[in-house]
Amino acid sequence: MPFAFSQRRRRITLTGGEKAKGNSVPAGVLASGAMSETPTRRAGRAVFRPRFTLSLLYLVFFFFLFGLLLALPDLLEGARELGPGPDELTPEELDRARETARGALAGGRLLVALGLAVIVTGLGSYAKLLPGLRN
Repeated sequence: MPFAFSQRRRRITLTGGEKAKGNSVPAGVLASGAMSETPTRRAGRAVFRPRFTLSLLYLVFFFFLFGLLLALPDLLEGARELGPGPDELTPEELDRARETARGALAGGRLLVALGLAVIVTGLGSYAKLLPGLRN
């Protein structure tokens, strides 16, 4: 069996300049013509690991989560100001609701949410806490 590997796993490497039994032997080939005894990793199927895509999805998820958490107090305050019930809102109540929604994310809160999302995604990836980013 020319391709059987011995259990001892000896490393025999010959460079192109070395001579074995008077013949020039390229690297990795034994004098008998067989390949060297160092096992090579077989090229199997490529494993799909969507690490970058999952990182982006985690970043977007944490951005929306922190954005909602930062805007939630102002949105709840605005909802309390509006009248209760399923009635249609008047135009002035709609304008007030729009202003409340705009003001909820004003003042750099989106940048804070983005910064927190980047930090949490980076730390979660580094600490191997996020599923899919552990390898």
